[in-house]
Amino acid sequence: MSLEHKKIQKDLLDVYYGEKSMTEEIRRHLNTCSECTEYWNELELIKKNMTLFDTDIEIDERIIGRAFRKSSIIMERRKNIKDLLVFAVISSLILSVLGLIIYMGYGKRIIMAQIIIMVCVPLLVPFMIRQRLMEEEQ
Repeated sequence: MSLEHKKIQKDLLDVYYGEKSMTEEIRRHLNTCSECTEYWNELELIKKNMTLFDTDIEIDERIIGRAFRKSSIIMERRKNIKDLLVFAVISSLILSVLGLIIYMGYGKRIIMAQIIIMVCVPLLVPFMIRQRLMEEEQ
C-alpha cells in the first residue's frame, strides 16, 4: 500500500468518526481506487452493524464517587504507612547516634543540649502556629 493510500484511508477514518468532512479529493480517489473504496465500504458496514449494539449505558455516579473515595482512602493509608516507616527509620538512627555519643562519654553535653531545647522550643511554638495559619489561609 502506497503512502497516498495510507493517507486517504486515514482521512476516511477521520470522515467516518466525523472529525473531517468528505472532500472532493477523497471522493475522486474513492472513484478511482478499488482498495480504498473497499475500505470505505467496510467502515460503512461496521457503522450499520454497530447501530444494533448501540445502547446508552447508564452511569451511576454514586458508584464512581464511591470508587474514588475508596481510592483516596487507600492512597492516604499508603502515605501514612510510608510516613510511619520513614519516621521509624529516622528516629532509630537518631537514637543510635545519641546512644553512641553517650557511650563515648558526652552524656553531660547531651543533657545540656536537651535542657536548652526544652527551654527554646516552647518559644518557637507561636511562630510555628502563625506559619501554619498563614499556609491554611492560602
